Order: sequence, then C-alpha cells, then structure tokens
Amino acid sequence: VAWQLRQKGHEATVYEVAGRLGGKFTRVIPESRIPREVVETELNRIREALPHIHLQQPLGREEMERLREDFDFVVIATGAQKPRMLPIPGIERAVSALDFLQAAKAGSAACGKRVVVIGAGNVGCDAAAEAVRLGAESITLIDIQEPASFGKERQHAEAAGAKFLWPVATRAITAEGVELTRGDVLPADTVVVAVGDTPDLSFLPRTIVTERGFVVVNERFQTSDPKVYAVVDTVKLGLLTEAIGAGRKAAEAIDALLKDREVDF
Repeated sequence: VAWQLRQKGHEATVYEVAGRLGGKFTRVIPESRIPREVVETELNRIREALPHIHLQQPLGREEMERLREDFDFVVIATGAQKPRMLPIPGIERAVSALDFLQAAKAGSAACGKRVVVIGAGNVGCDAAAEAVRLGAESITLIDIQEPASFGKERQHAEAAGAKFLWPVATRAITAEGVELTRGDVLPADTVVVAVGDTPDLSFLPRTIVTERGFVVVNERFQTSDPKVYAVVDTVKLGLLTEAIGAGRKAAEAIDALLKDREVDF
C-alpha cells in the first residue's frame, strides 16, 4: 500500500513492530522458496522509495488512536501472526508451524528424526521440507480432508520424501506421537501444527467492526472508521497475489479521496 501511495505522489509512513521489514517473507518463508537475494533486493527498493520507515514500534490501542489523529489515513496490514492450535490433550507437546519455520529460518530450530505435521496445506509442506533439511528422516503430513497444498510447496515436500495421510483426525498428542481418532498412533519425536494463523487485532479501537476474528471492510477495503483501511490477512486469509491486489485497491481508494474524485473498481 505504501509503495502504491508513494507512486501516486503521496507521503507514506510505515510503522513496523518487528526489527526489520518483510514480515513472514523475512522471518518465516524458507529460502528454498524465496532466495534471500530476491527478498533483500525488493526490500532495498522499498527502503529507497519510502524514506519514512519506523521499526520496532509498539502497537496498542493508544498508539492506534495516535496514528489516526496524526495522519489523514491509516492502513492496517499487520497480517496473521497468531497460530491456531488444536484443542486436544497434549497440544503443549507440539510446536506451531509459524514458530517452527521462524526458528528454522533463524537457525535455532530443533527437530527429531520422526516428524508428524498436522495440516497438509502449503504451510505444512514448508514445515515438512524444512524438517528434512534439519535432519528428519521420516515426515508424515496428515489432514482431515484431501490436502489443499499445491505448487512449489507441495513439490518440495514430496521431493523431500514426505508422506501424505488423509482423511484422519487427531485425538491427542502423547509422548509416543500423534494419536488418531481411529485408534492408532503415528510415532513422532516432533509434532508441528499447521492449521492456520489468525490476525491479532487487540490493538484496534472498539469503533472498528470485526467479525469472526477479522476486520470488516467494504469493497474499497475501508473499515467502519472512514479514516482506517485494512488489507491482507487482517481481512481474510489469502495468497500473496490477493494481498498485492488488495493493497492496490486500498491505495487507489485513498488516492481518490485525497484528490476529491471518484474511483470505480
């Protein structure tokens, strides 16, 4: 969004809670899928185009209210940073895919020889491929339905020797492994839960309407507060291409308002 607004001649300021830009691209997605050089090249382009970037900024309701008062518009693009964990016995024995991938990219992840990944989507496939890189010898991805994974993520997991098992449901996680509802146990030294992430919206003022854990927006990605827009995973979970499209639409809507003209999507 900031990039698009800058291209349209507006001043855009970025506030980031982390110590560096890039979100999941820099902290989570394996380099086997997006090489570090590619990410750094794009981030350098952003740094050159956006002179006003503030890192390690706290984000609470007070900060959000201050931003709303200080700027003409605020765009929320904080993503989905809260892992979903299953409400089953022994879940404390498992690690979320988000935490596992983040640790793997930082070089601090530990992984056993036998790994079970609960959730066989693209994130689960990334976790499986990284587990093999870290020394795992047996990888099984399980799902309650036919896996939704596809593309490079699925190819990398299959090339790493990962096995897919469905439809199965998890009853508990024990010292032996993953106990399925059908009665058998999949042996595991490490269990990774990859059933999705949700946005943390605790910083939002109560005036901004949410529904089922996501921000409610109109077709222009404007929230119930006319000065606040929301895009990407704060609105709904989706692909990178969808996020780029949402950012472009939000920028076009803001540009139109600042220039006092109509925008037609």
